[in-house]
Amino acid sequence: MKACTKCGIQKPLTEFYKLLRNADGYMYKCKECHRLDSSQHYEANKALYSAYYKQQRQCPEHRAKQARHNEIYRNRYPLKYKAKNAVSNAVAAGKLKSLPCLHCGALKTEAHHPDYSKPLDVLWLCRPCHVKEHLKQRKKTE
Repeated sequence: MKACTKCGIQKPLTEFYKLLRNADGYMYKCKECHRLDSSQHYEANKALYSAYYKQQRQCPEHRAKQARHNEIYRNRYPLKYKAKNAVSNAVAAGKLKSLPCLHCGALKTEAHHPDYSKPLDVLWLCRPCHVKEHLKQRKKTE
């Protein structure tokens, strides 16, 4: 057990990120407080982060690395890649329209392919629900 210096609550060590340079090997604030601080810092400095990432994307080394990553992904998952592009093109052409999340009703959604061989047969899910859906599928195959 350890007390978070930010919220003051006693929590188990699993609720703290590891930080080897500290004497006890754990961060001084809990994961929850750290996440809150990080998101507040990001919101306060959004323009700075945006400018940094924009500059990063212009860097030739970064572009080459991203191109290599895309090539590996395209070769490893050709069916998935084609399905993703088909949906993207259909949305851009107005043939397919993004709908609210099937599970929770959130408006910002992603296309989920139950079967990649049917590229335009998609379920619209928000990011958290999409991740949960893939976790469910992964557990079924294990």
